[in-house]
Amino acid sequence: MAAFAHTWFFAALAASVLWGFGYALLGKVLHSGISPAFVMLVQGIIALPLYFLIAKFGNHLKQDWEVMAADSRVFMPTVLFAVSVVLGNFLVFTSISLKNATLANMIEMAYPFFTLLFAWLLFREGHLNWATAFGGFLIFCGISVIYWES
Repeated sequence: MAAFAHTWFFAALAASVLWGFGYALLGKVLHSGISPAFVMLVQGIIALPLYFLIAKFGNHLKQDWEVMAADSRVFMPTVLFAVSVVLGNFLVFTSISLKNATLANMIEMAYPFFTLLFAWLLFREGHLNWATAFGGFLIFCGISVIYWES
């Protein structure tokens, strides 16, 4: 199990690299005149069959569907999560179309603070220590500099 101890970190880092690549491309696409809603439609067309296949071949589709359908404590958070991600993506895409990918995503990076806030408000879970508090402080310092200087 020690071999996979840092898998979470490398998966998150890889996601960050892919998002950076994707958002750089998205900036060009949106500034060419294509709307955020259309880009999200294309993303959804690609995502639906891909995620279906991943869930199906991961042997989780039936079991996960049954769990979600049977328990409102799972169903509602799943639906609310999906809605928040879709709306959040739309707002980020809109921000990129109105300004640029770099600035929009630098501001978007405040989401860890809101993750902490909602985890505490909704579930009374707090994963705050000096390192995460200091990192959050630096994020907001950076956002302030970006806002005032752009």
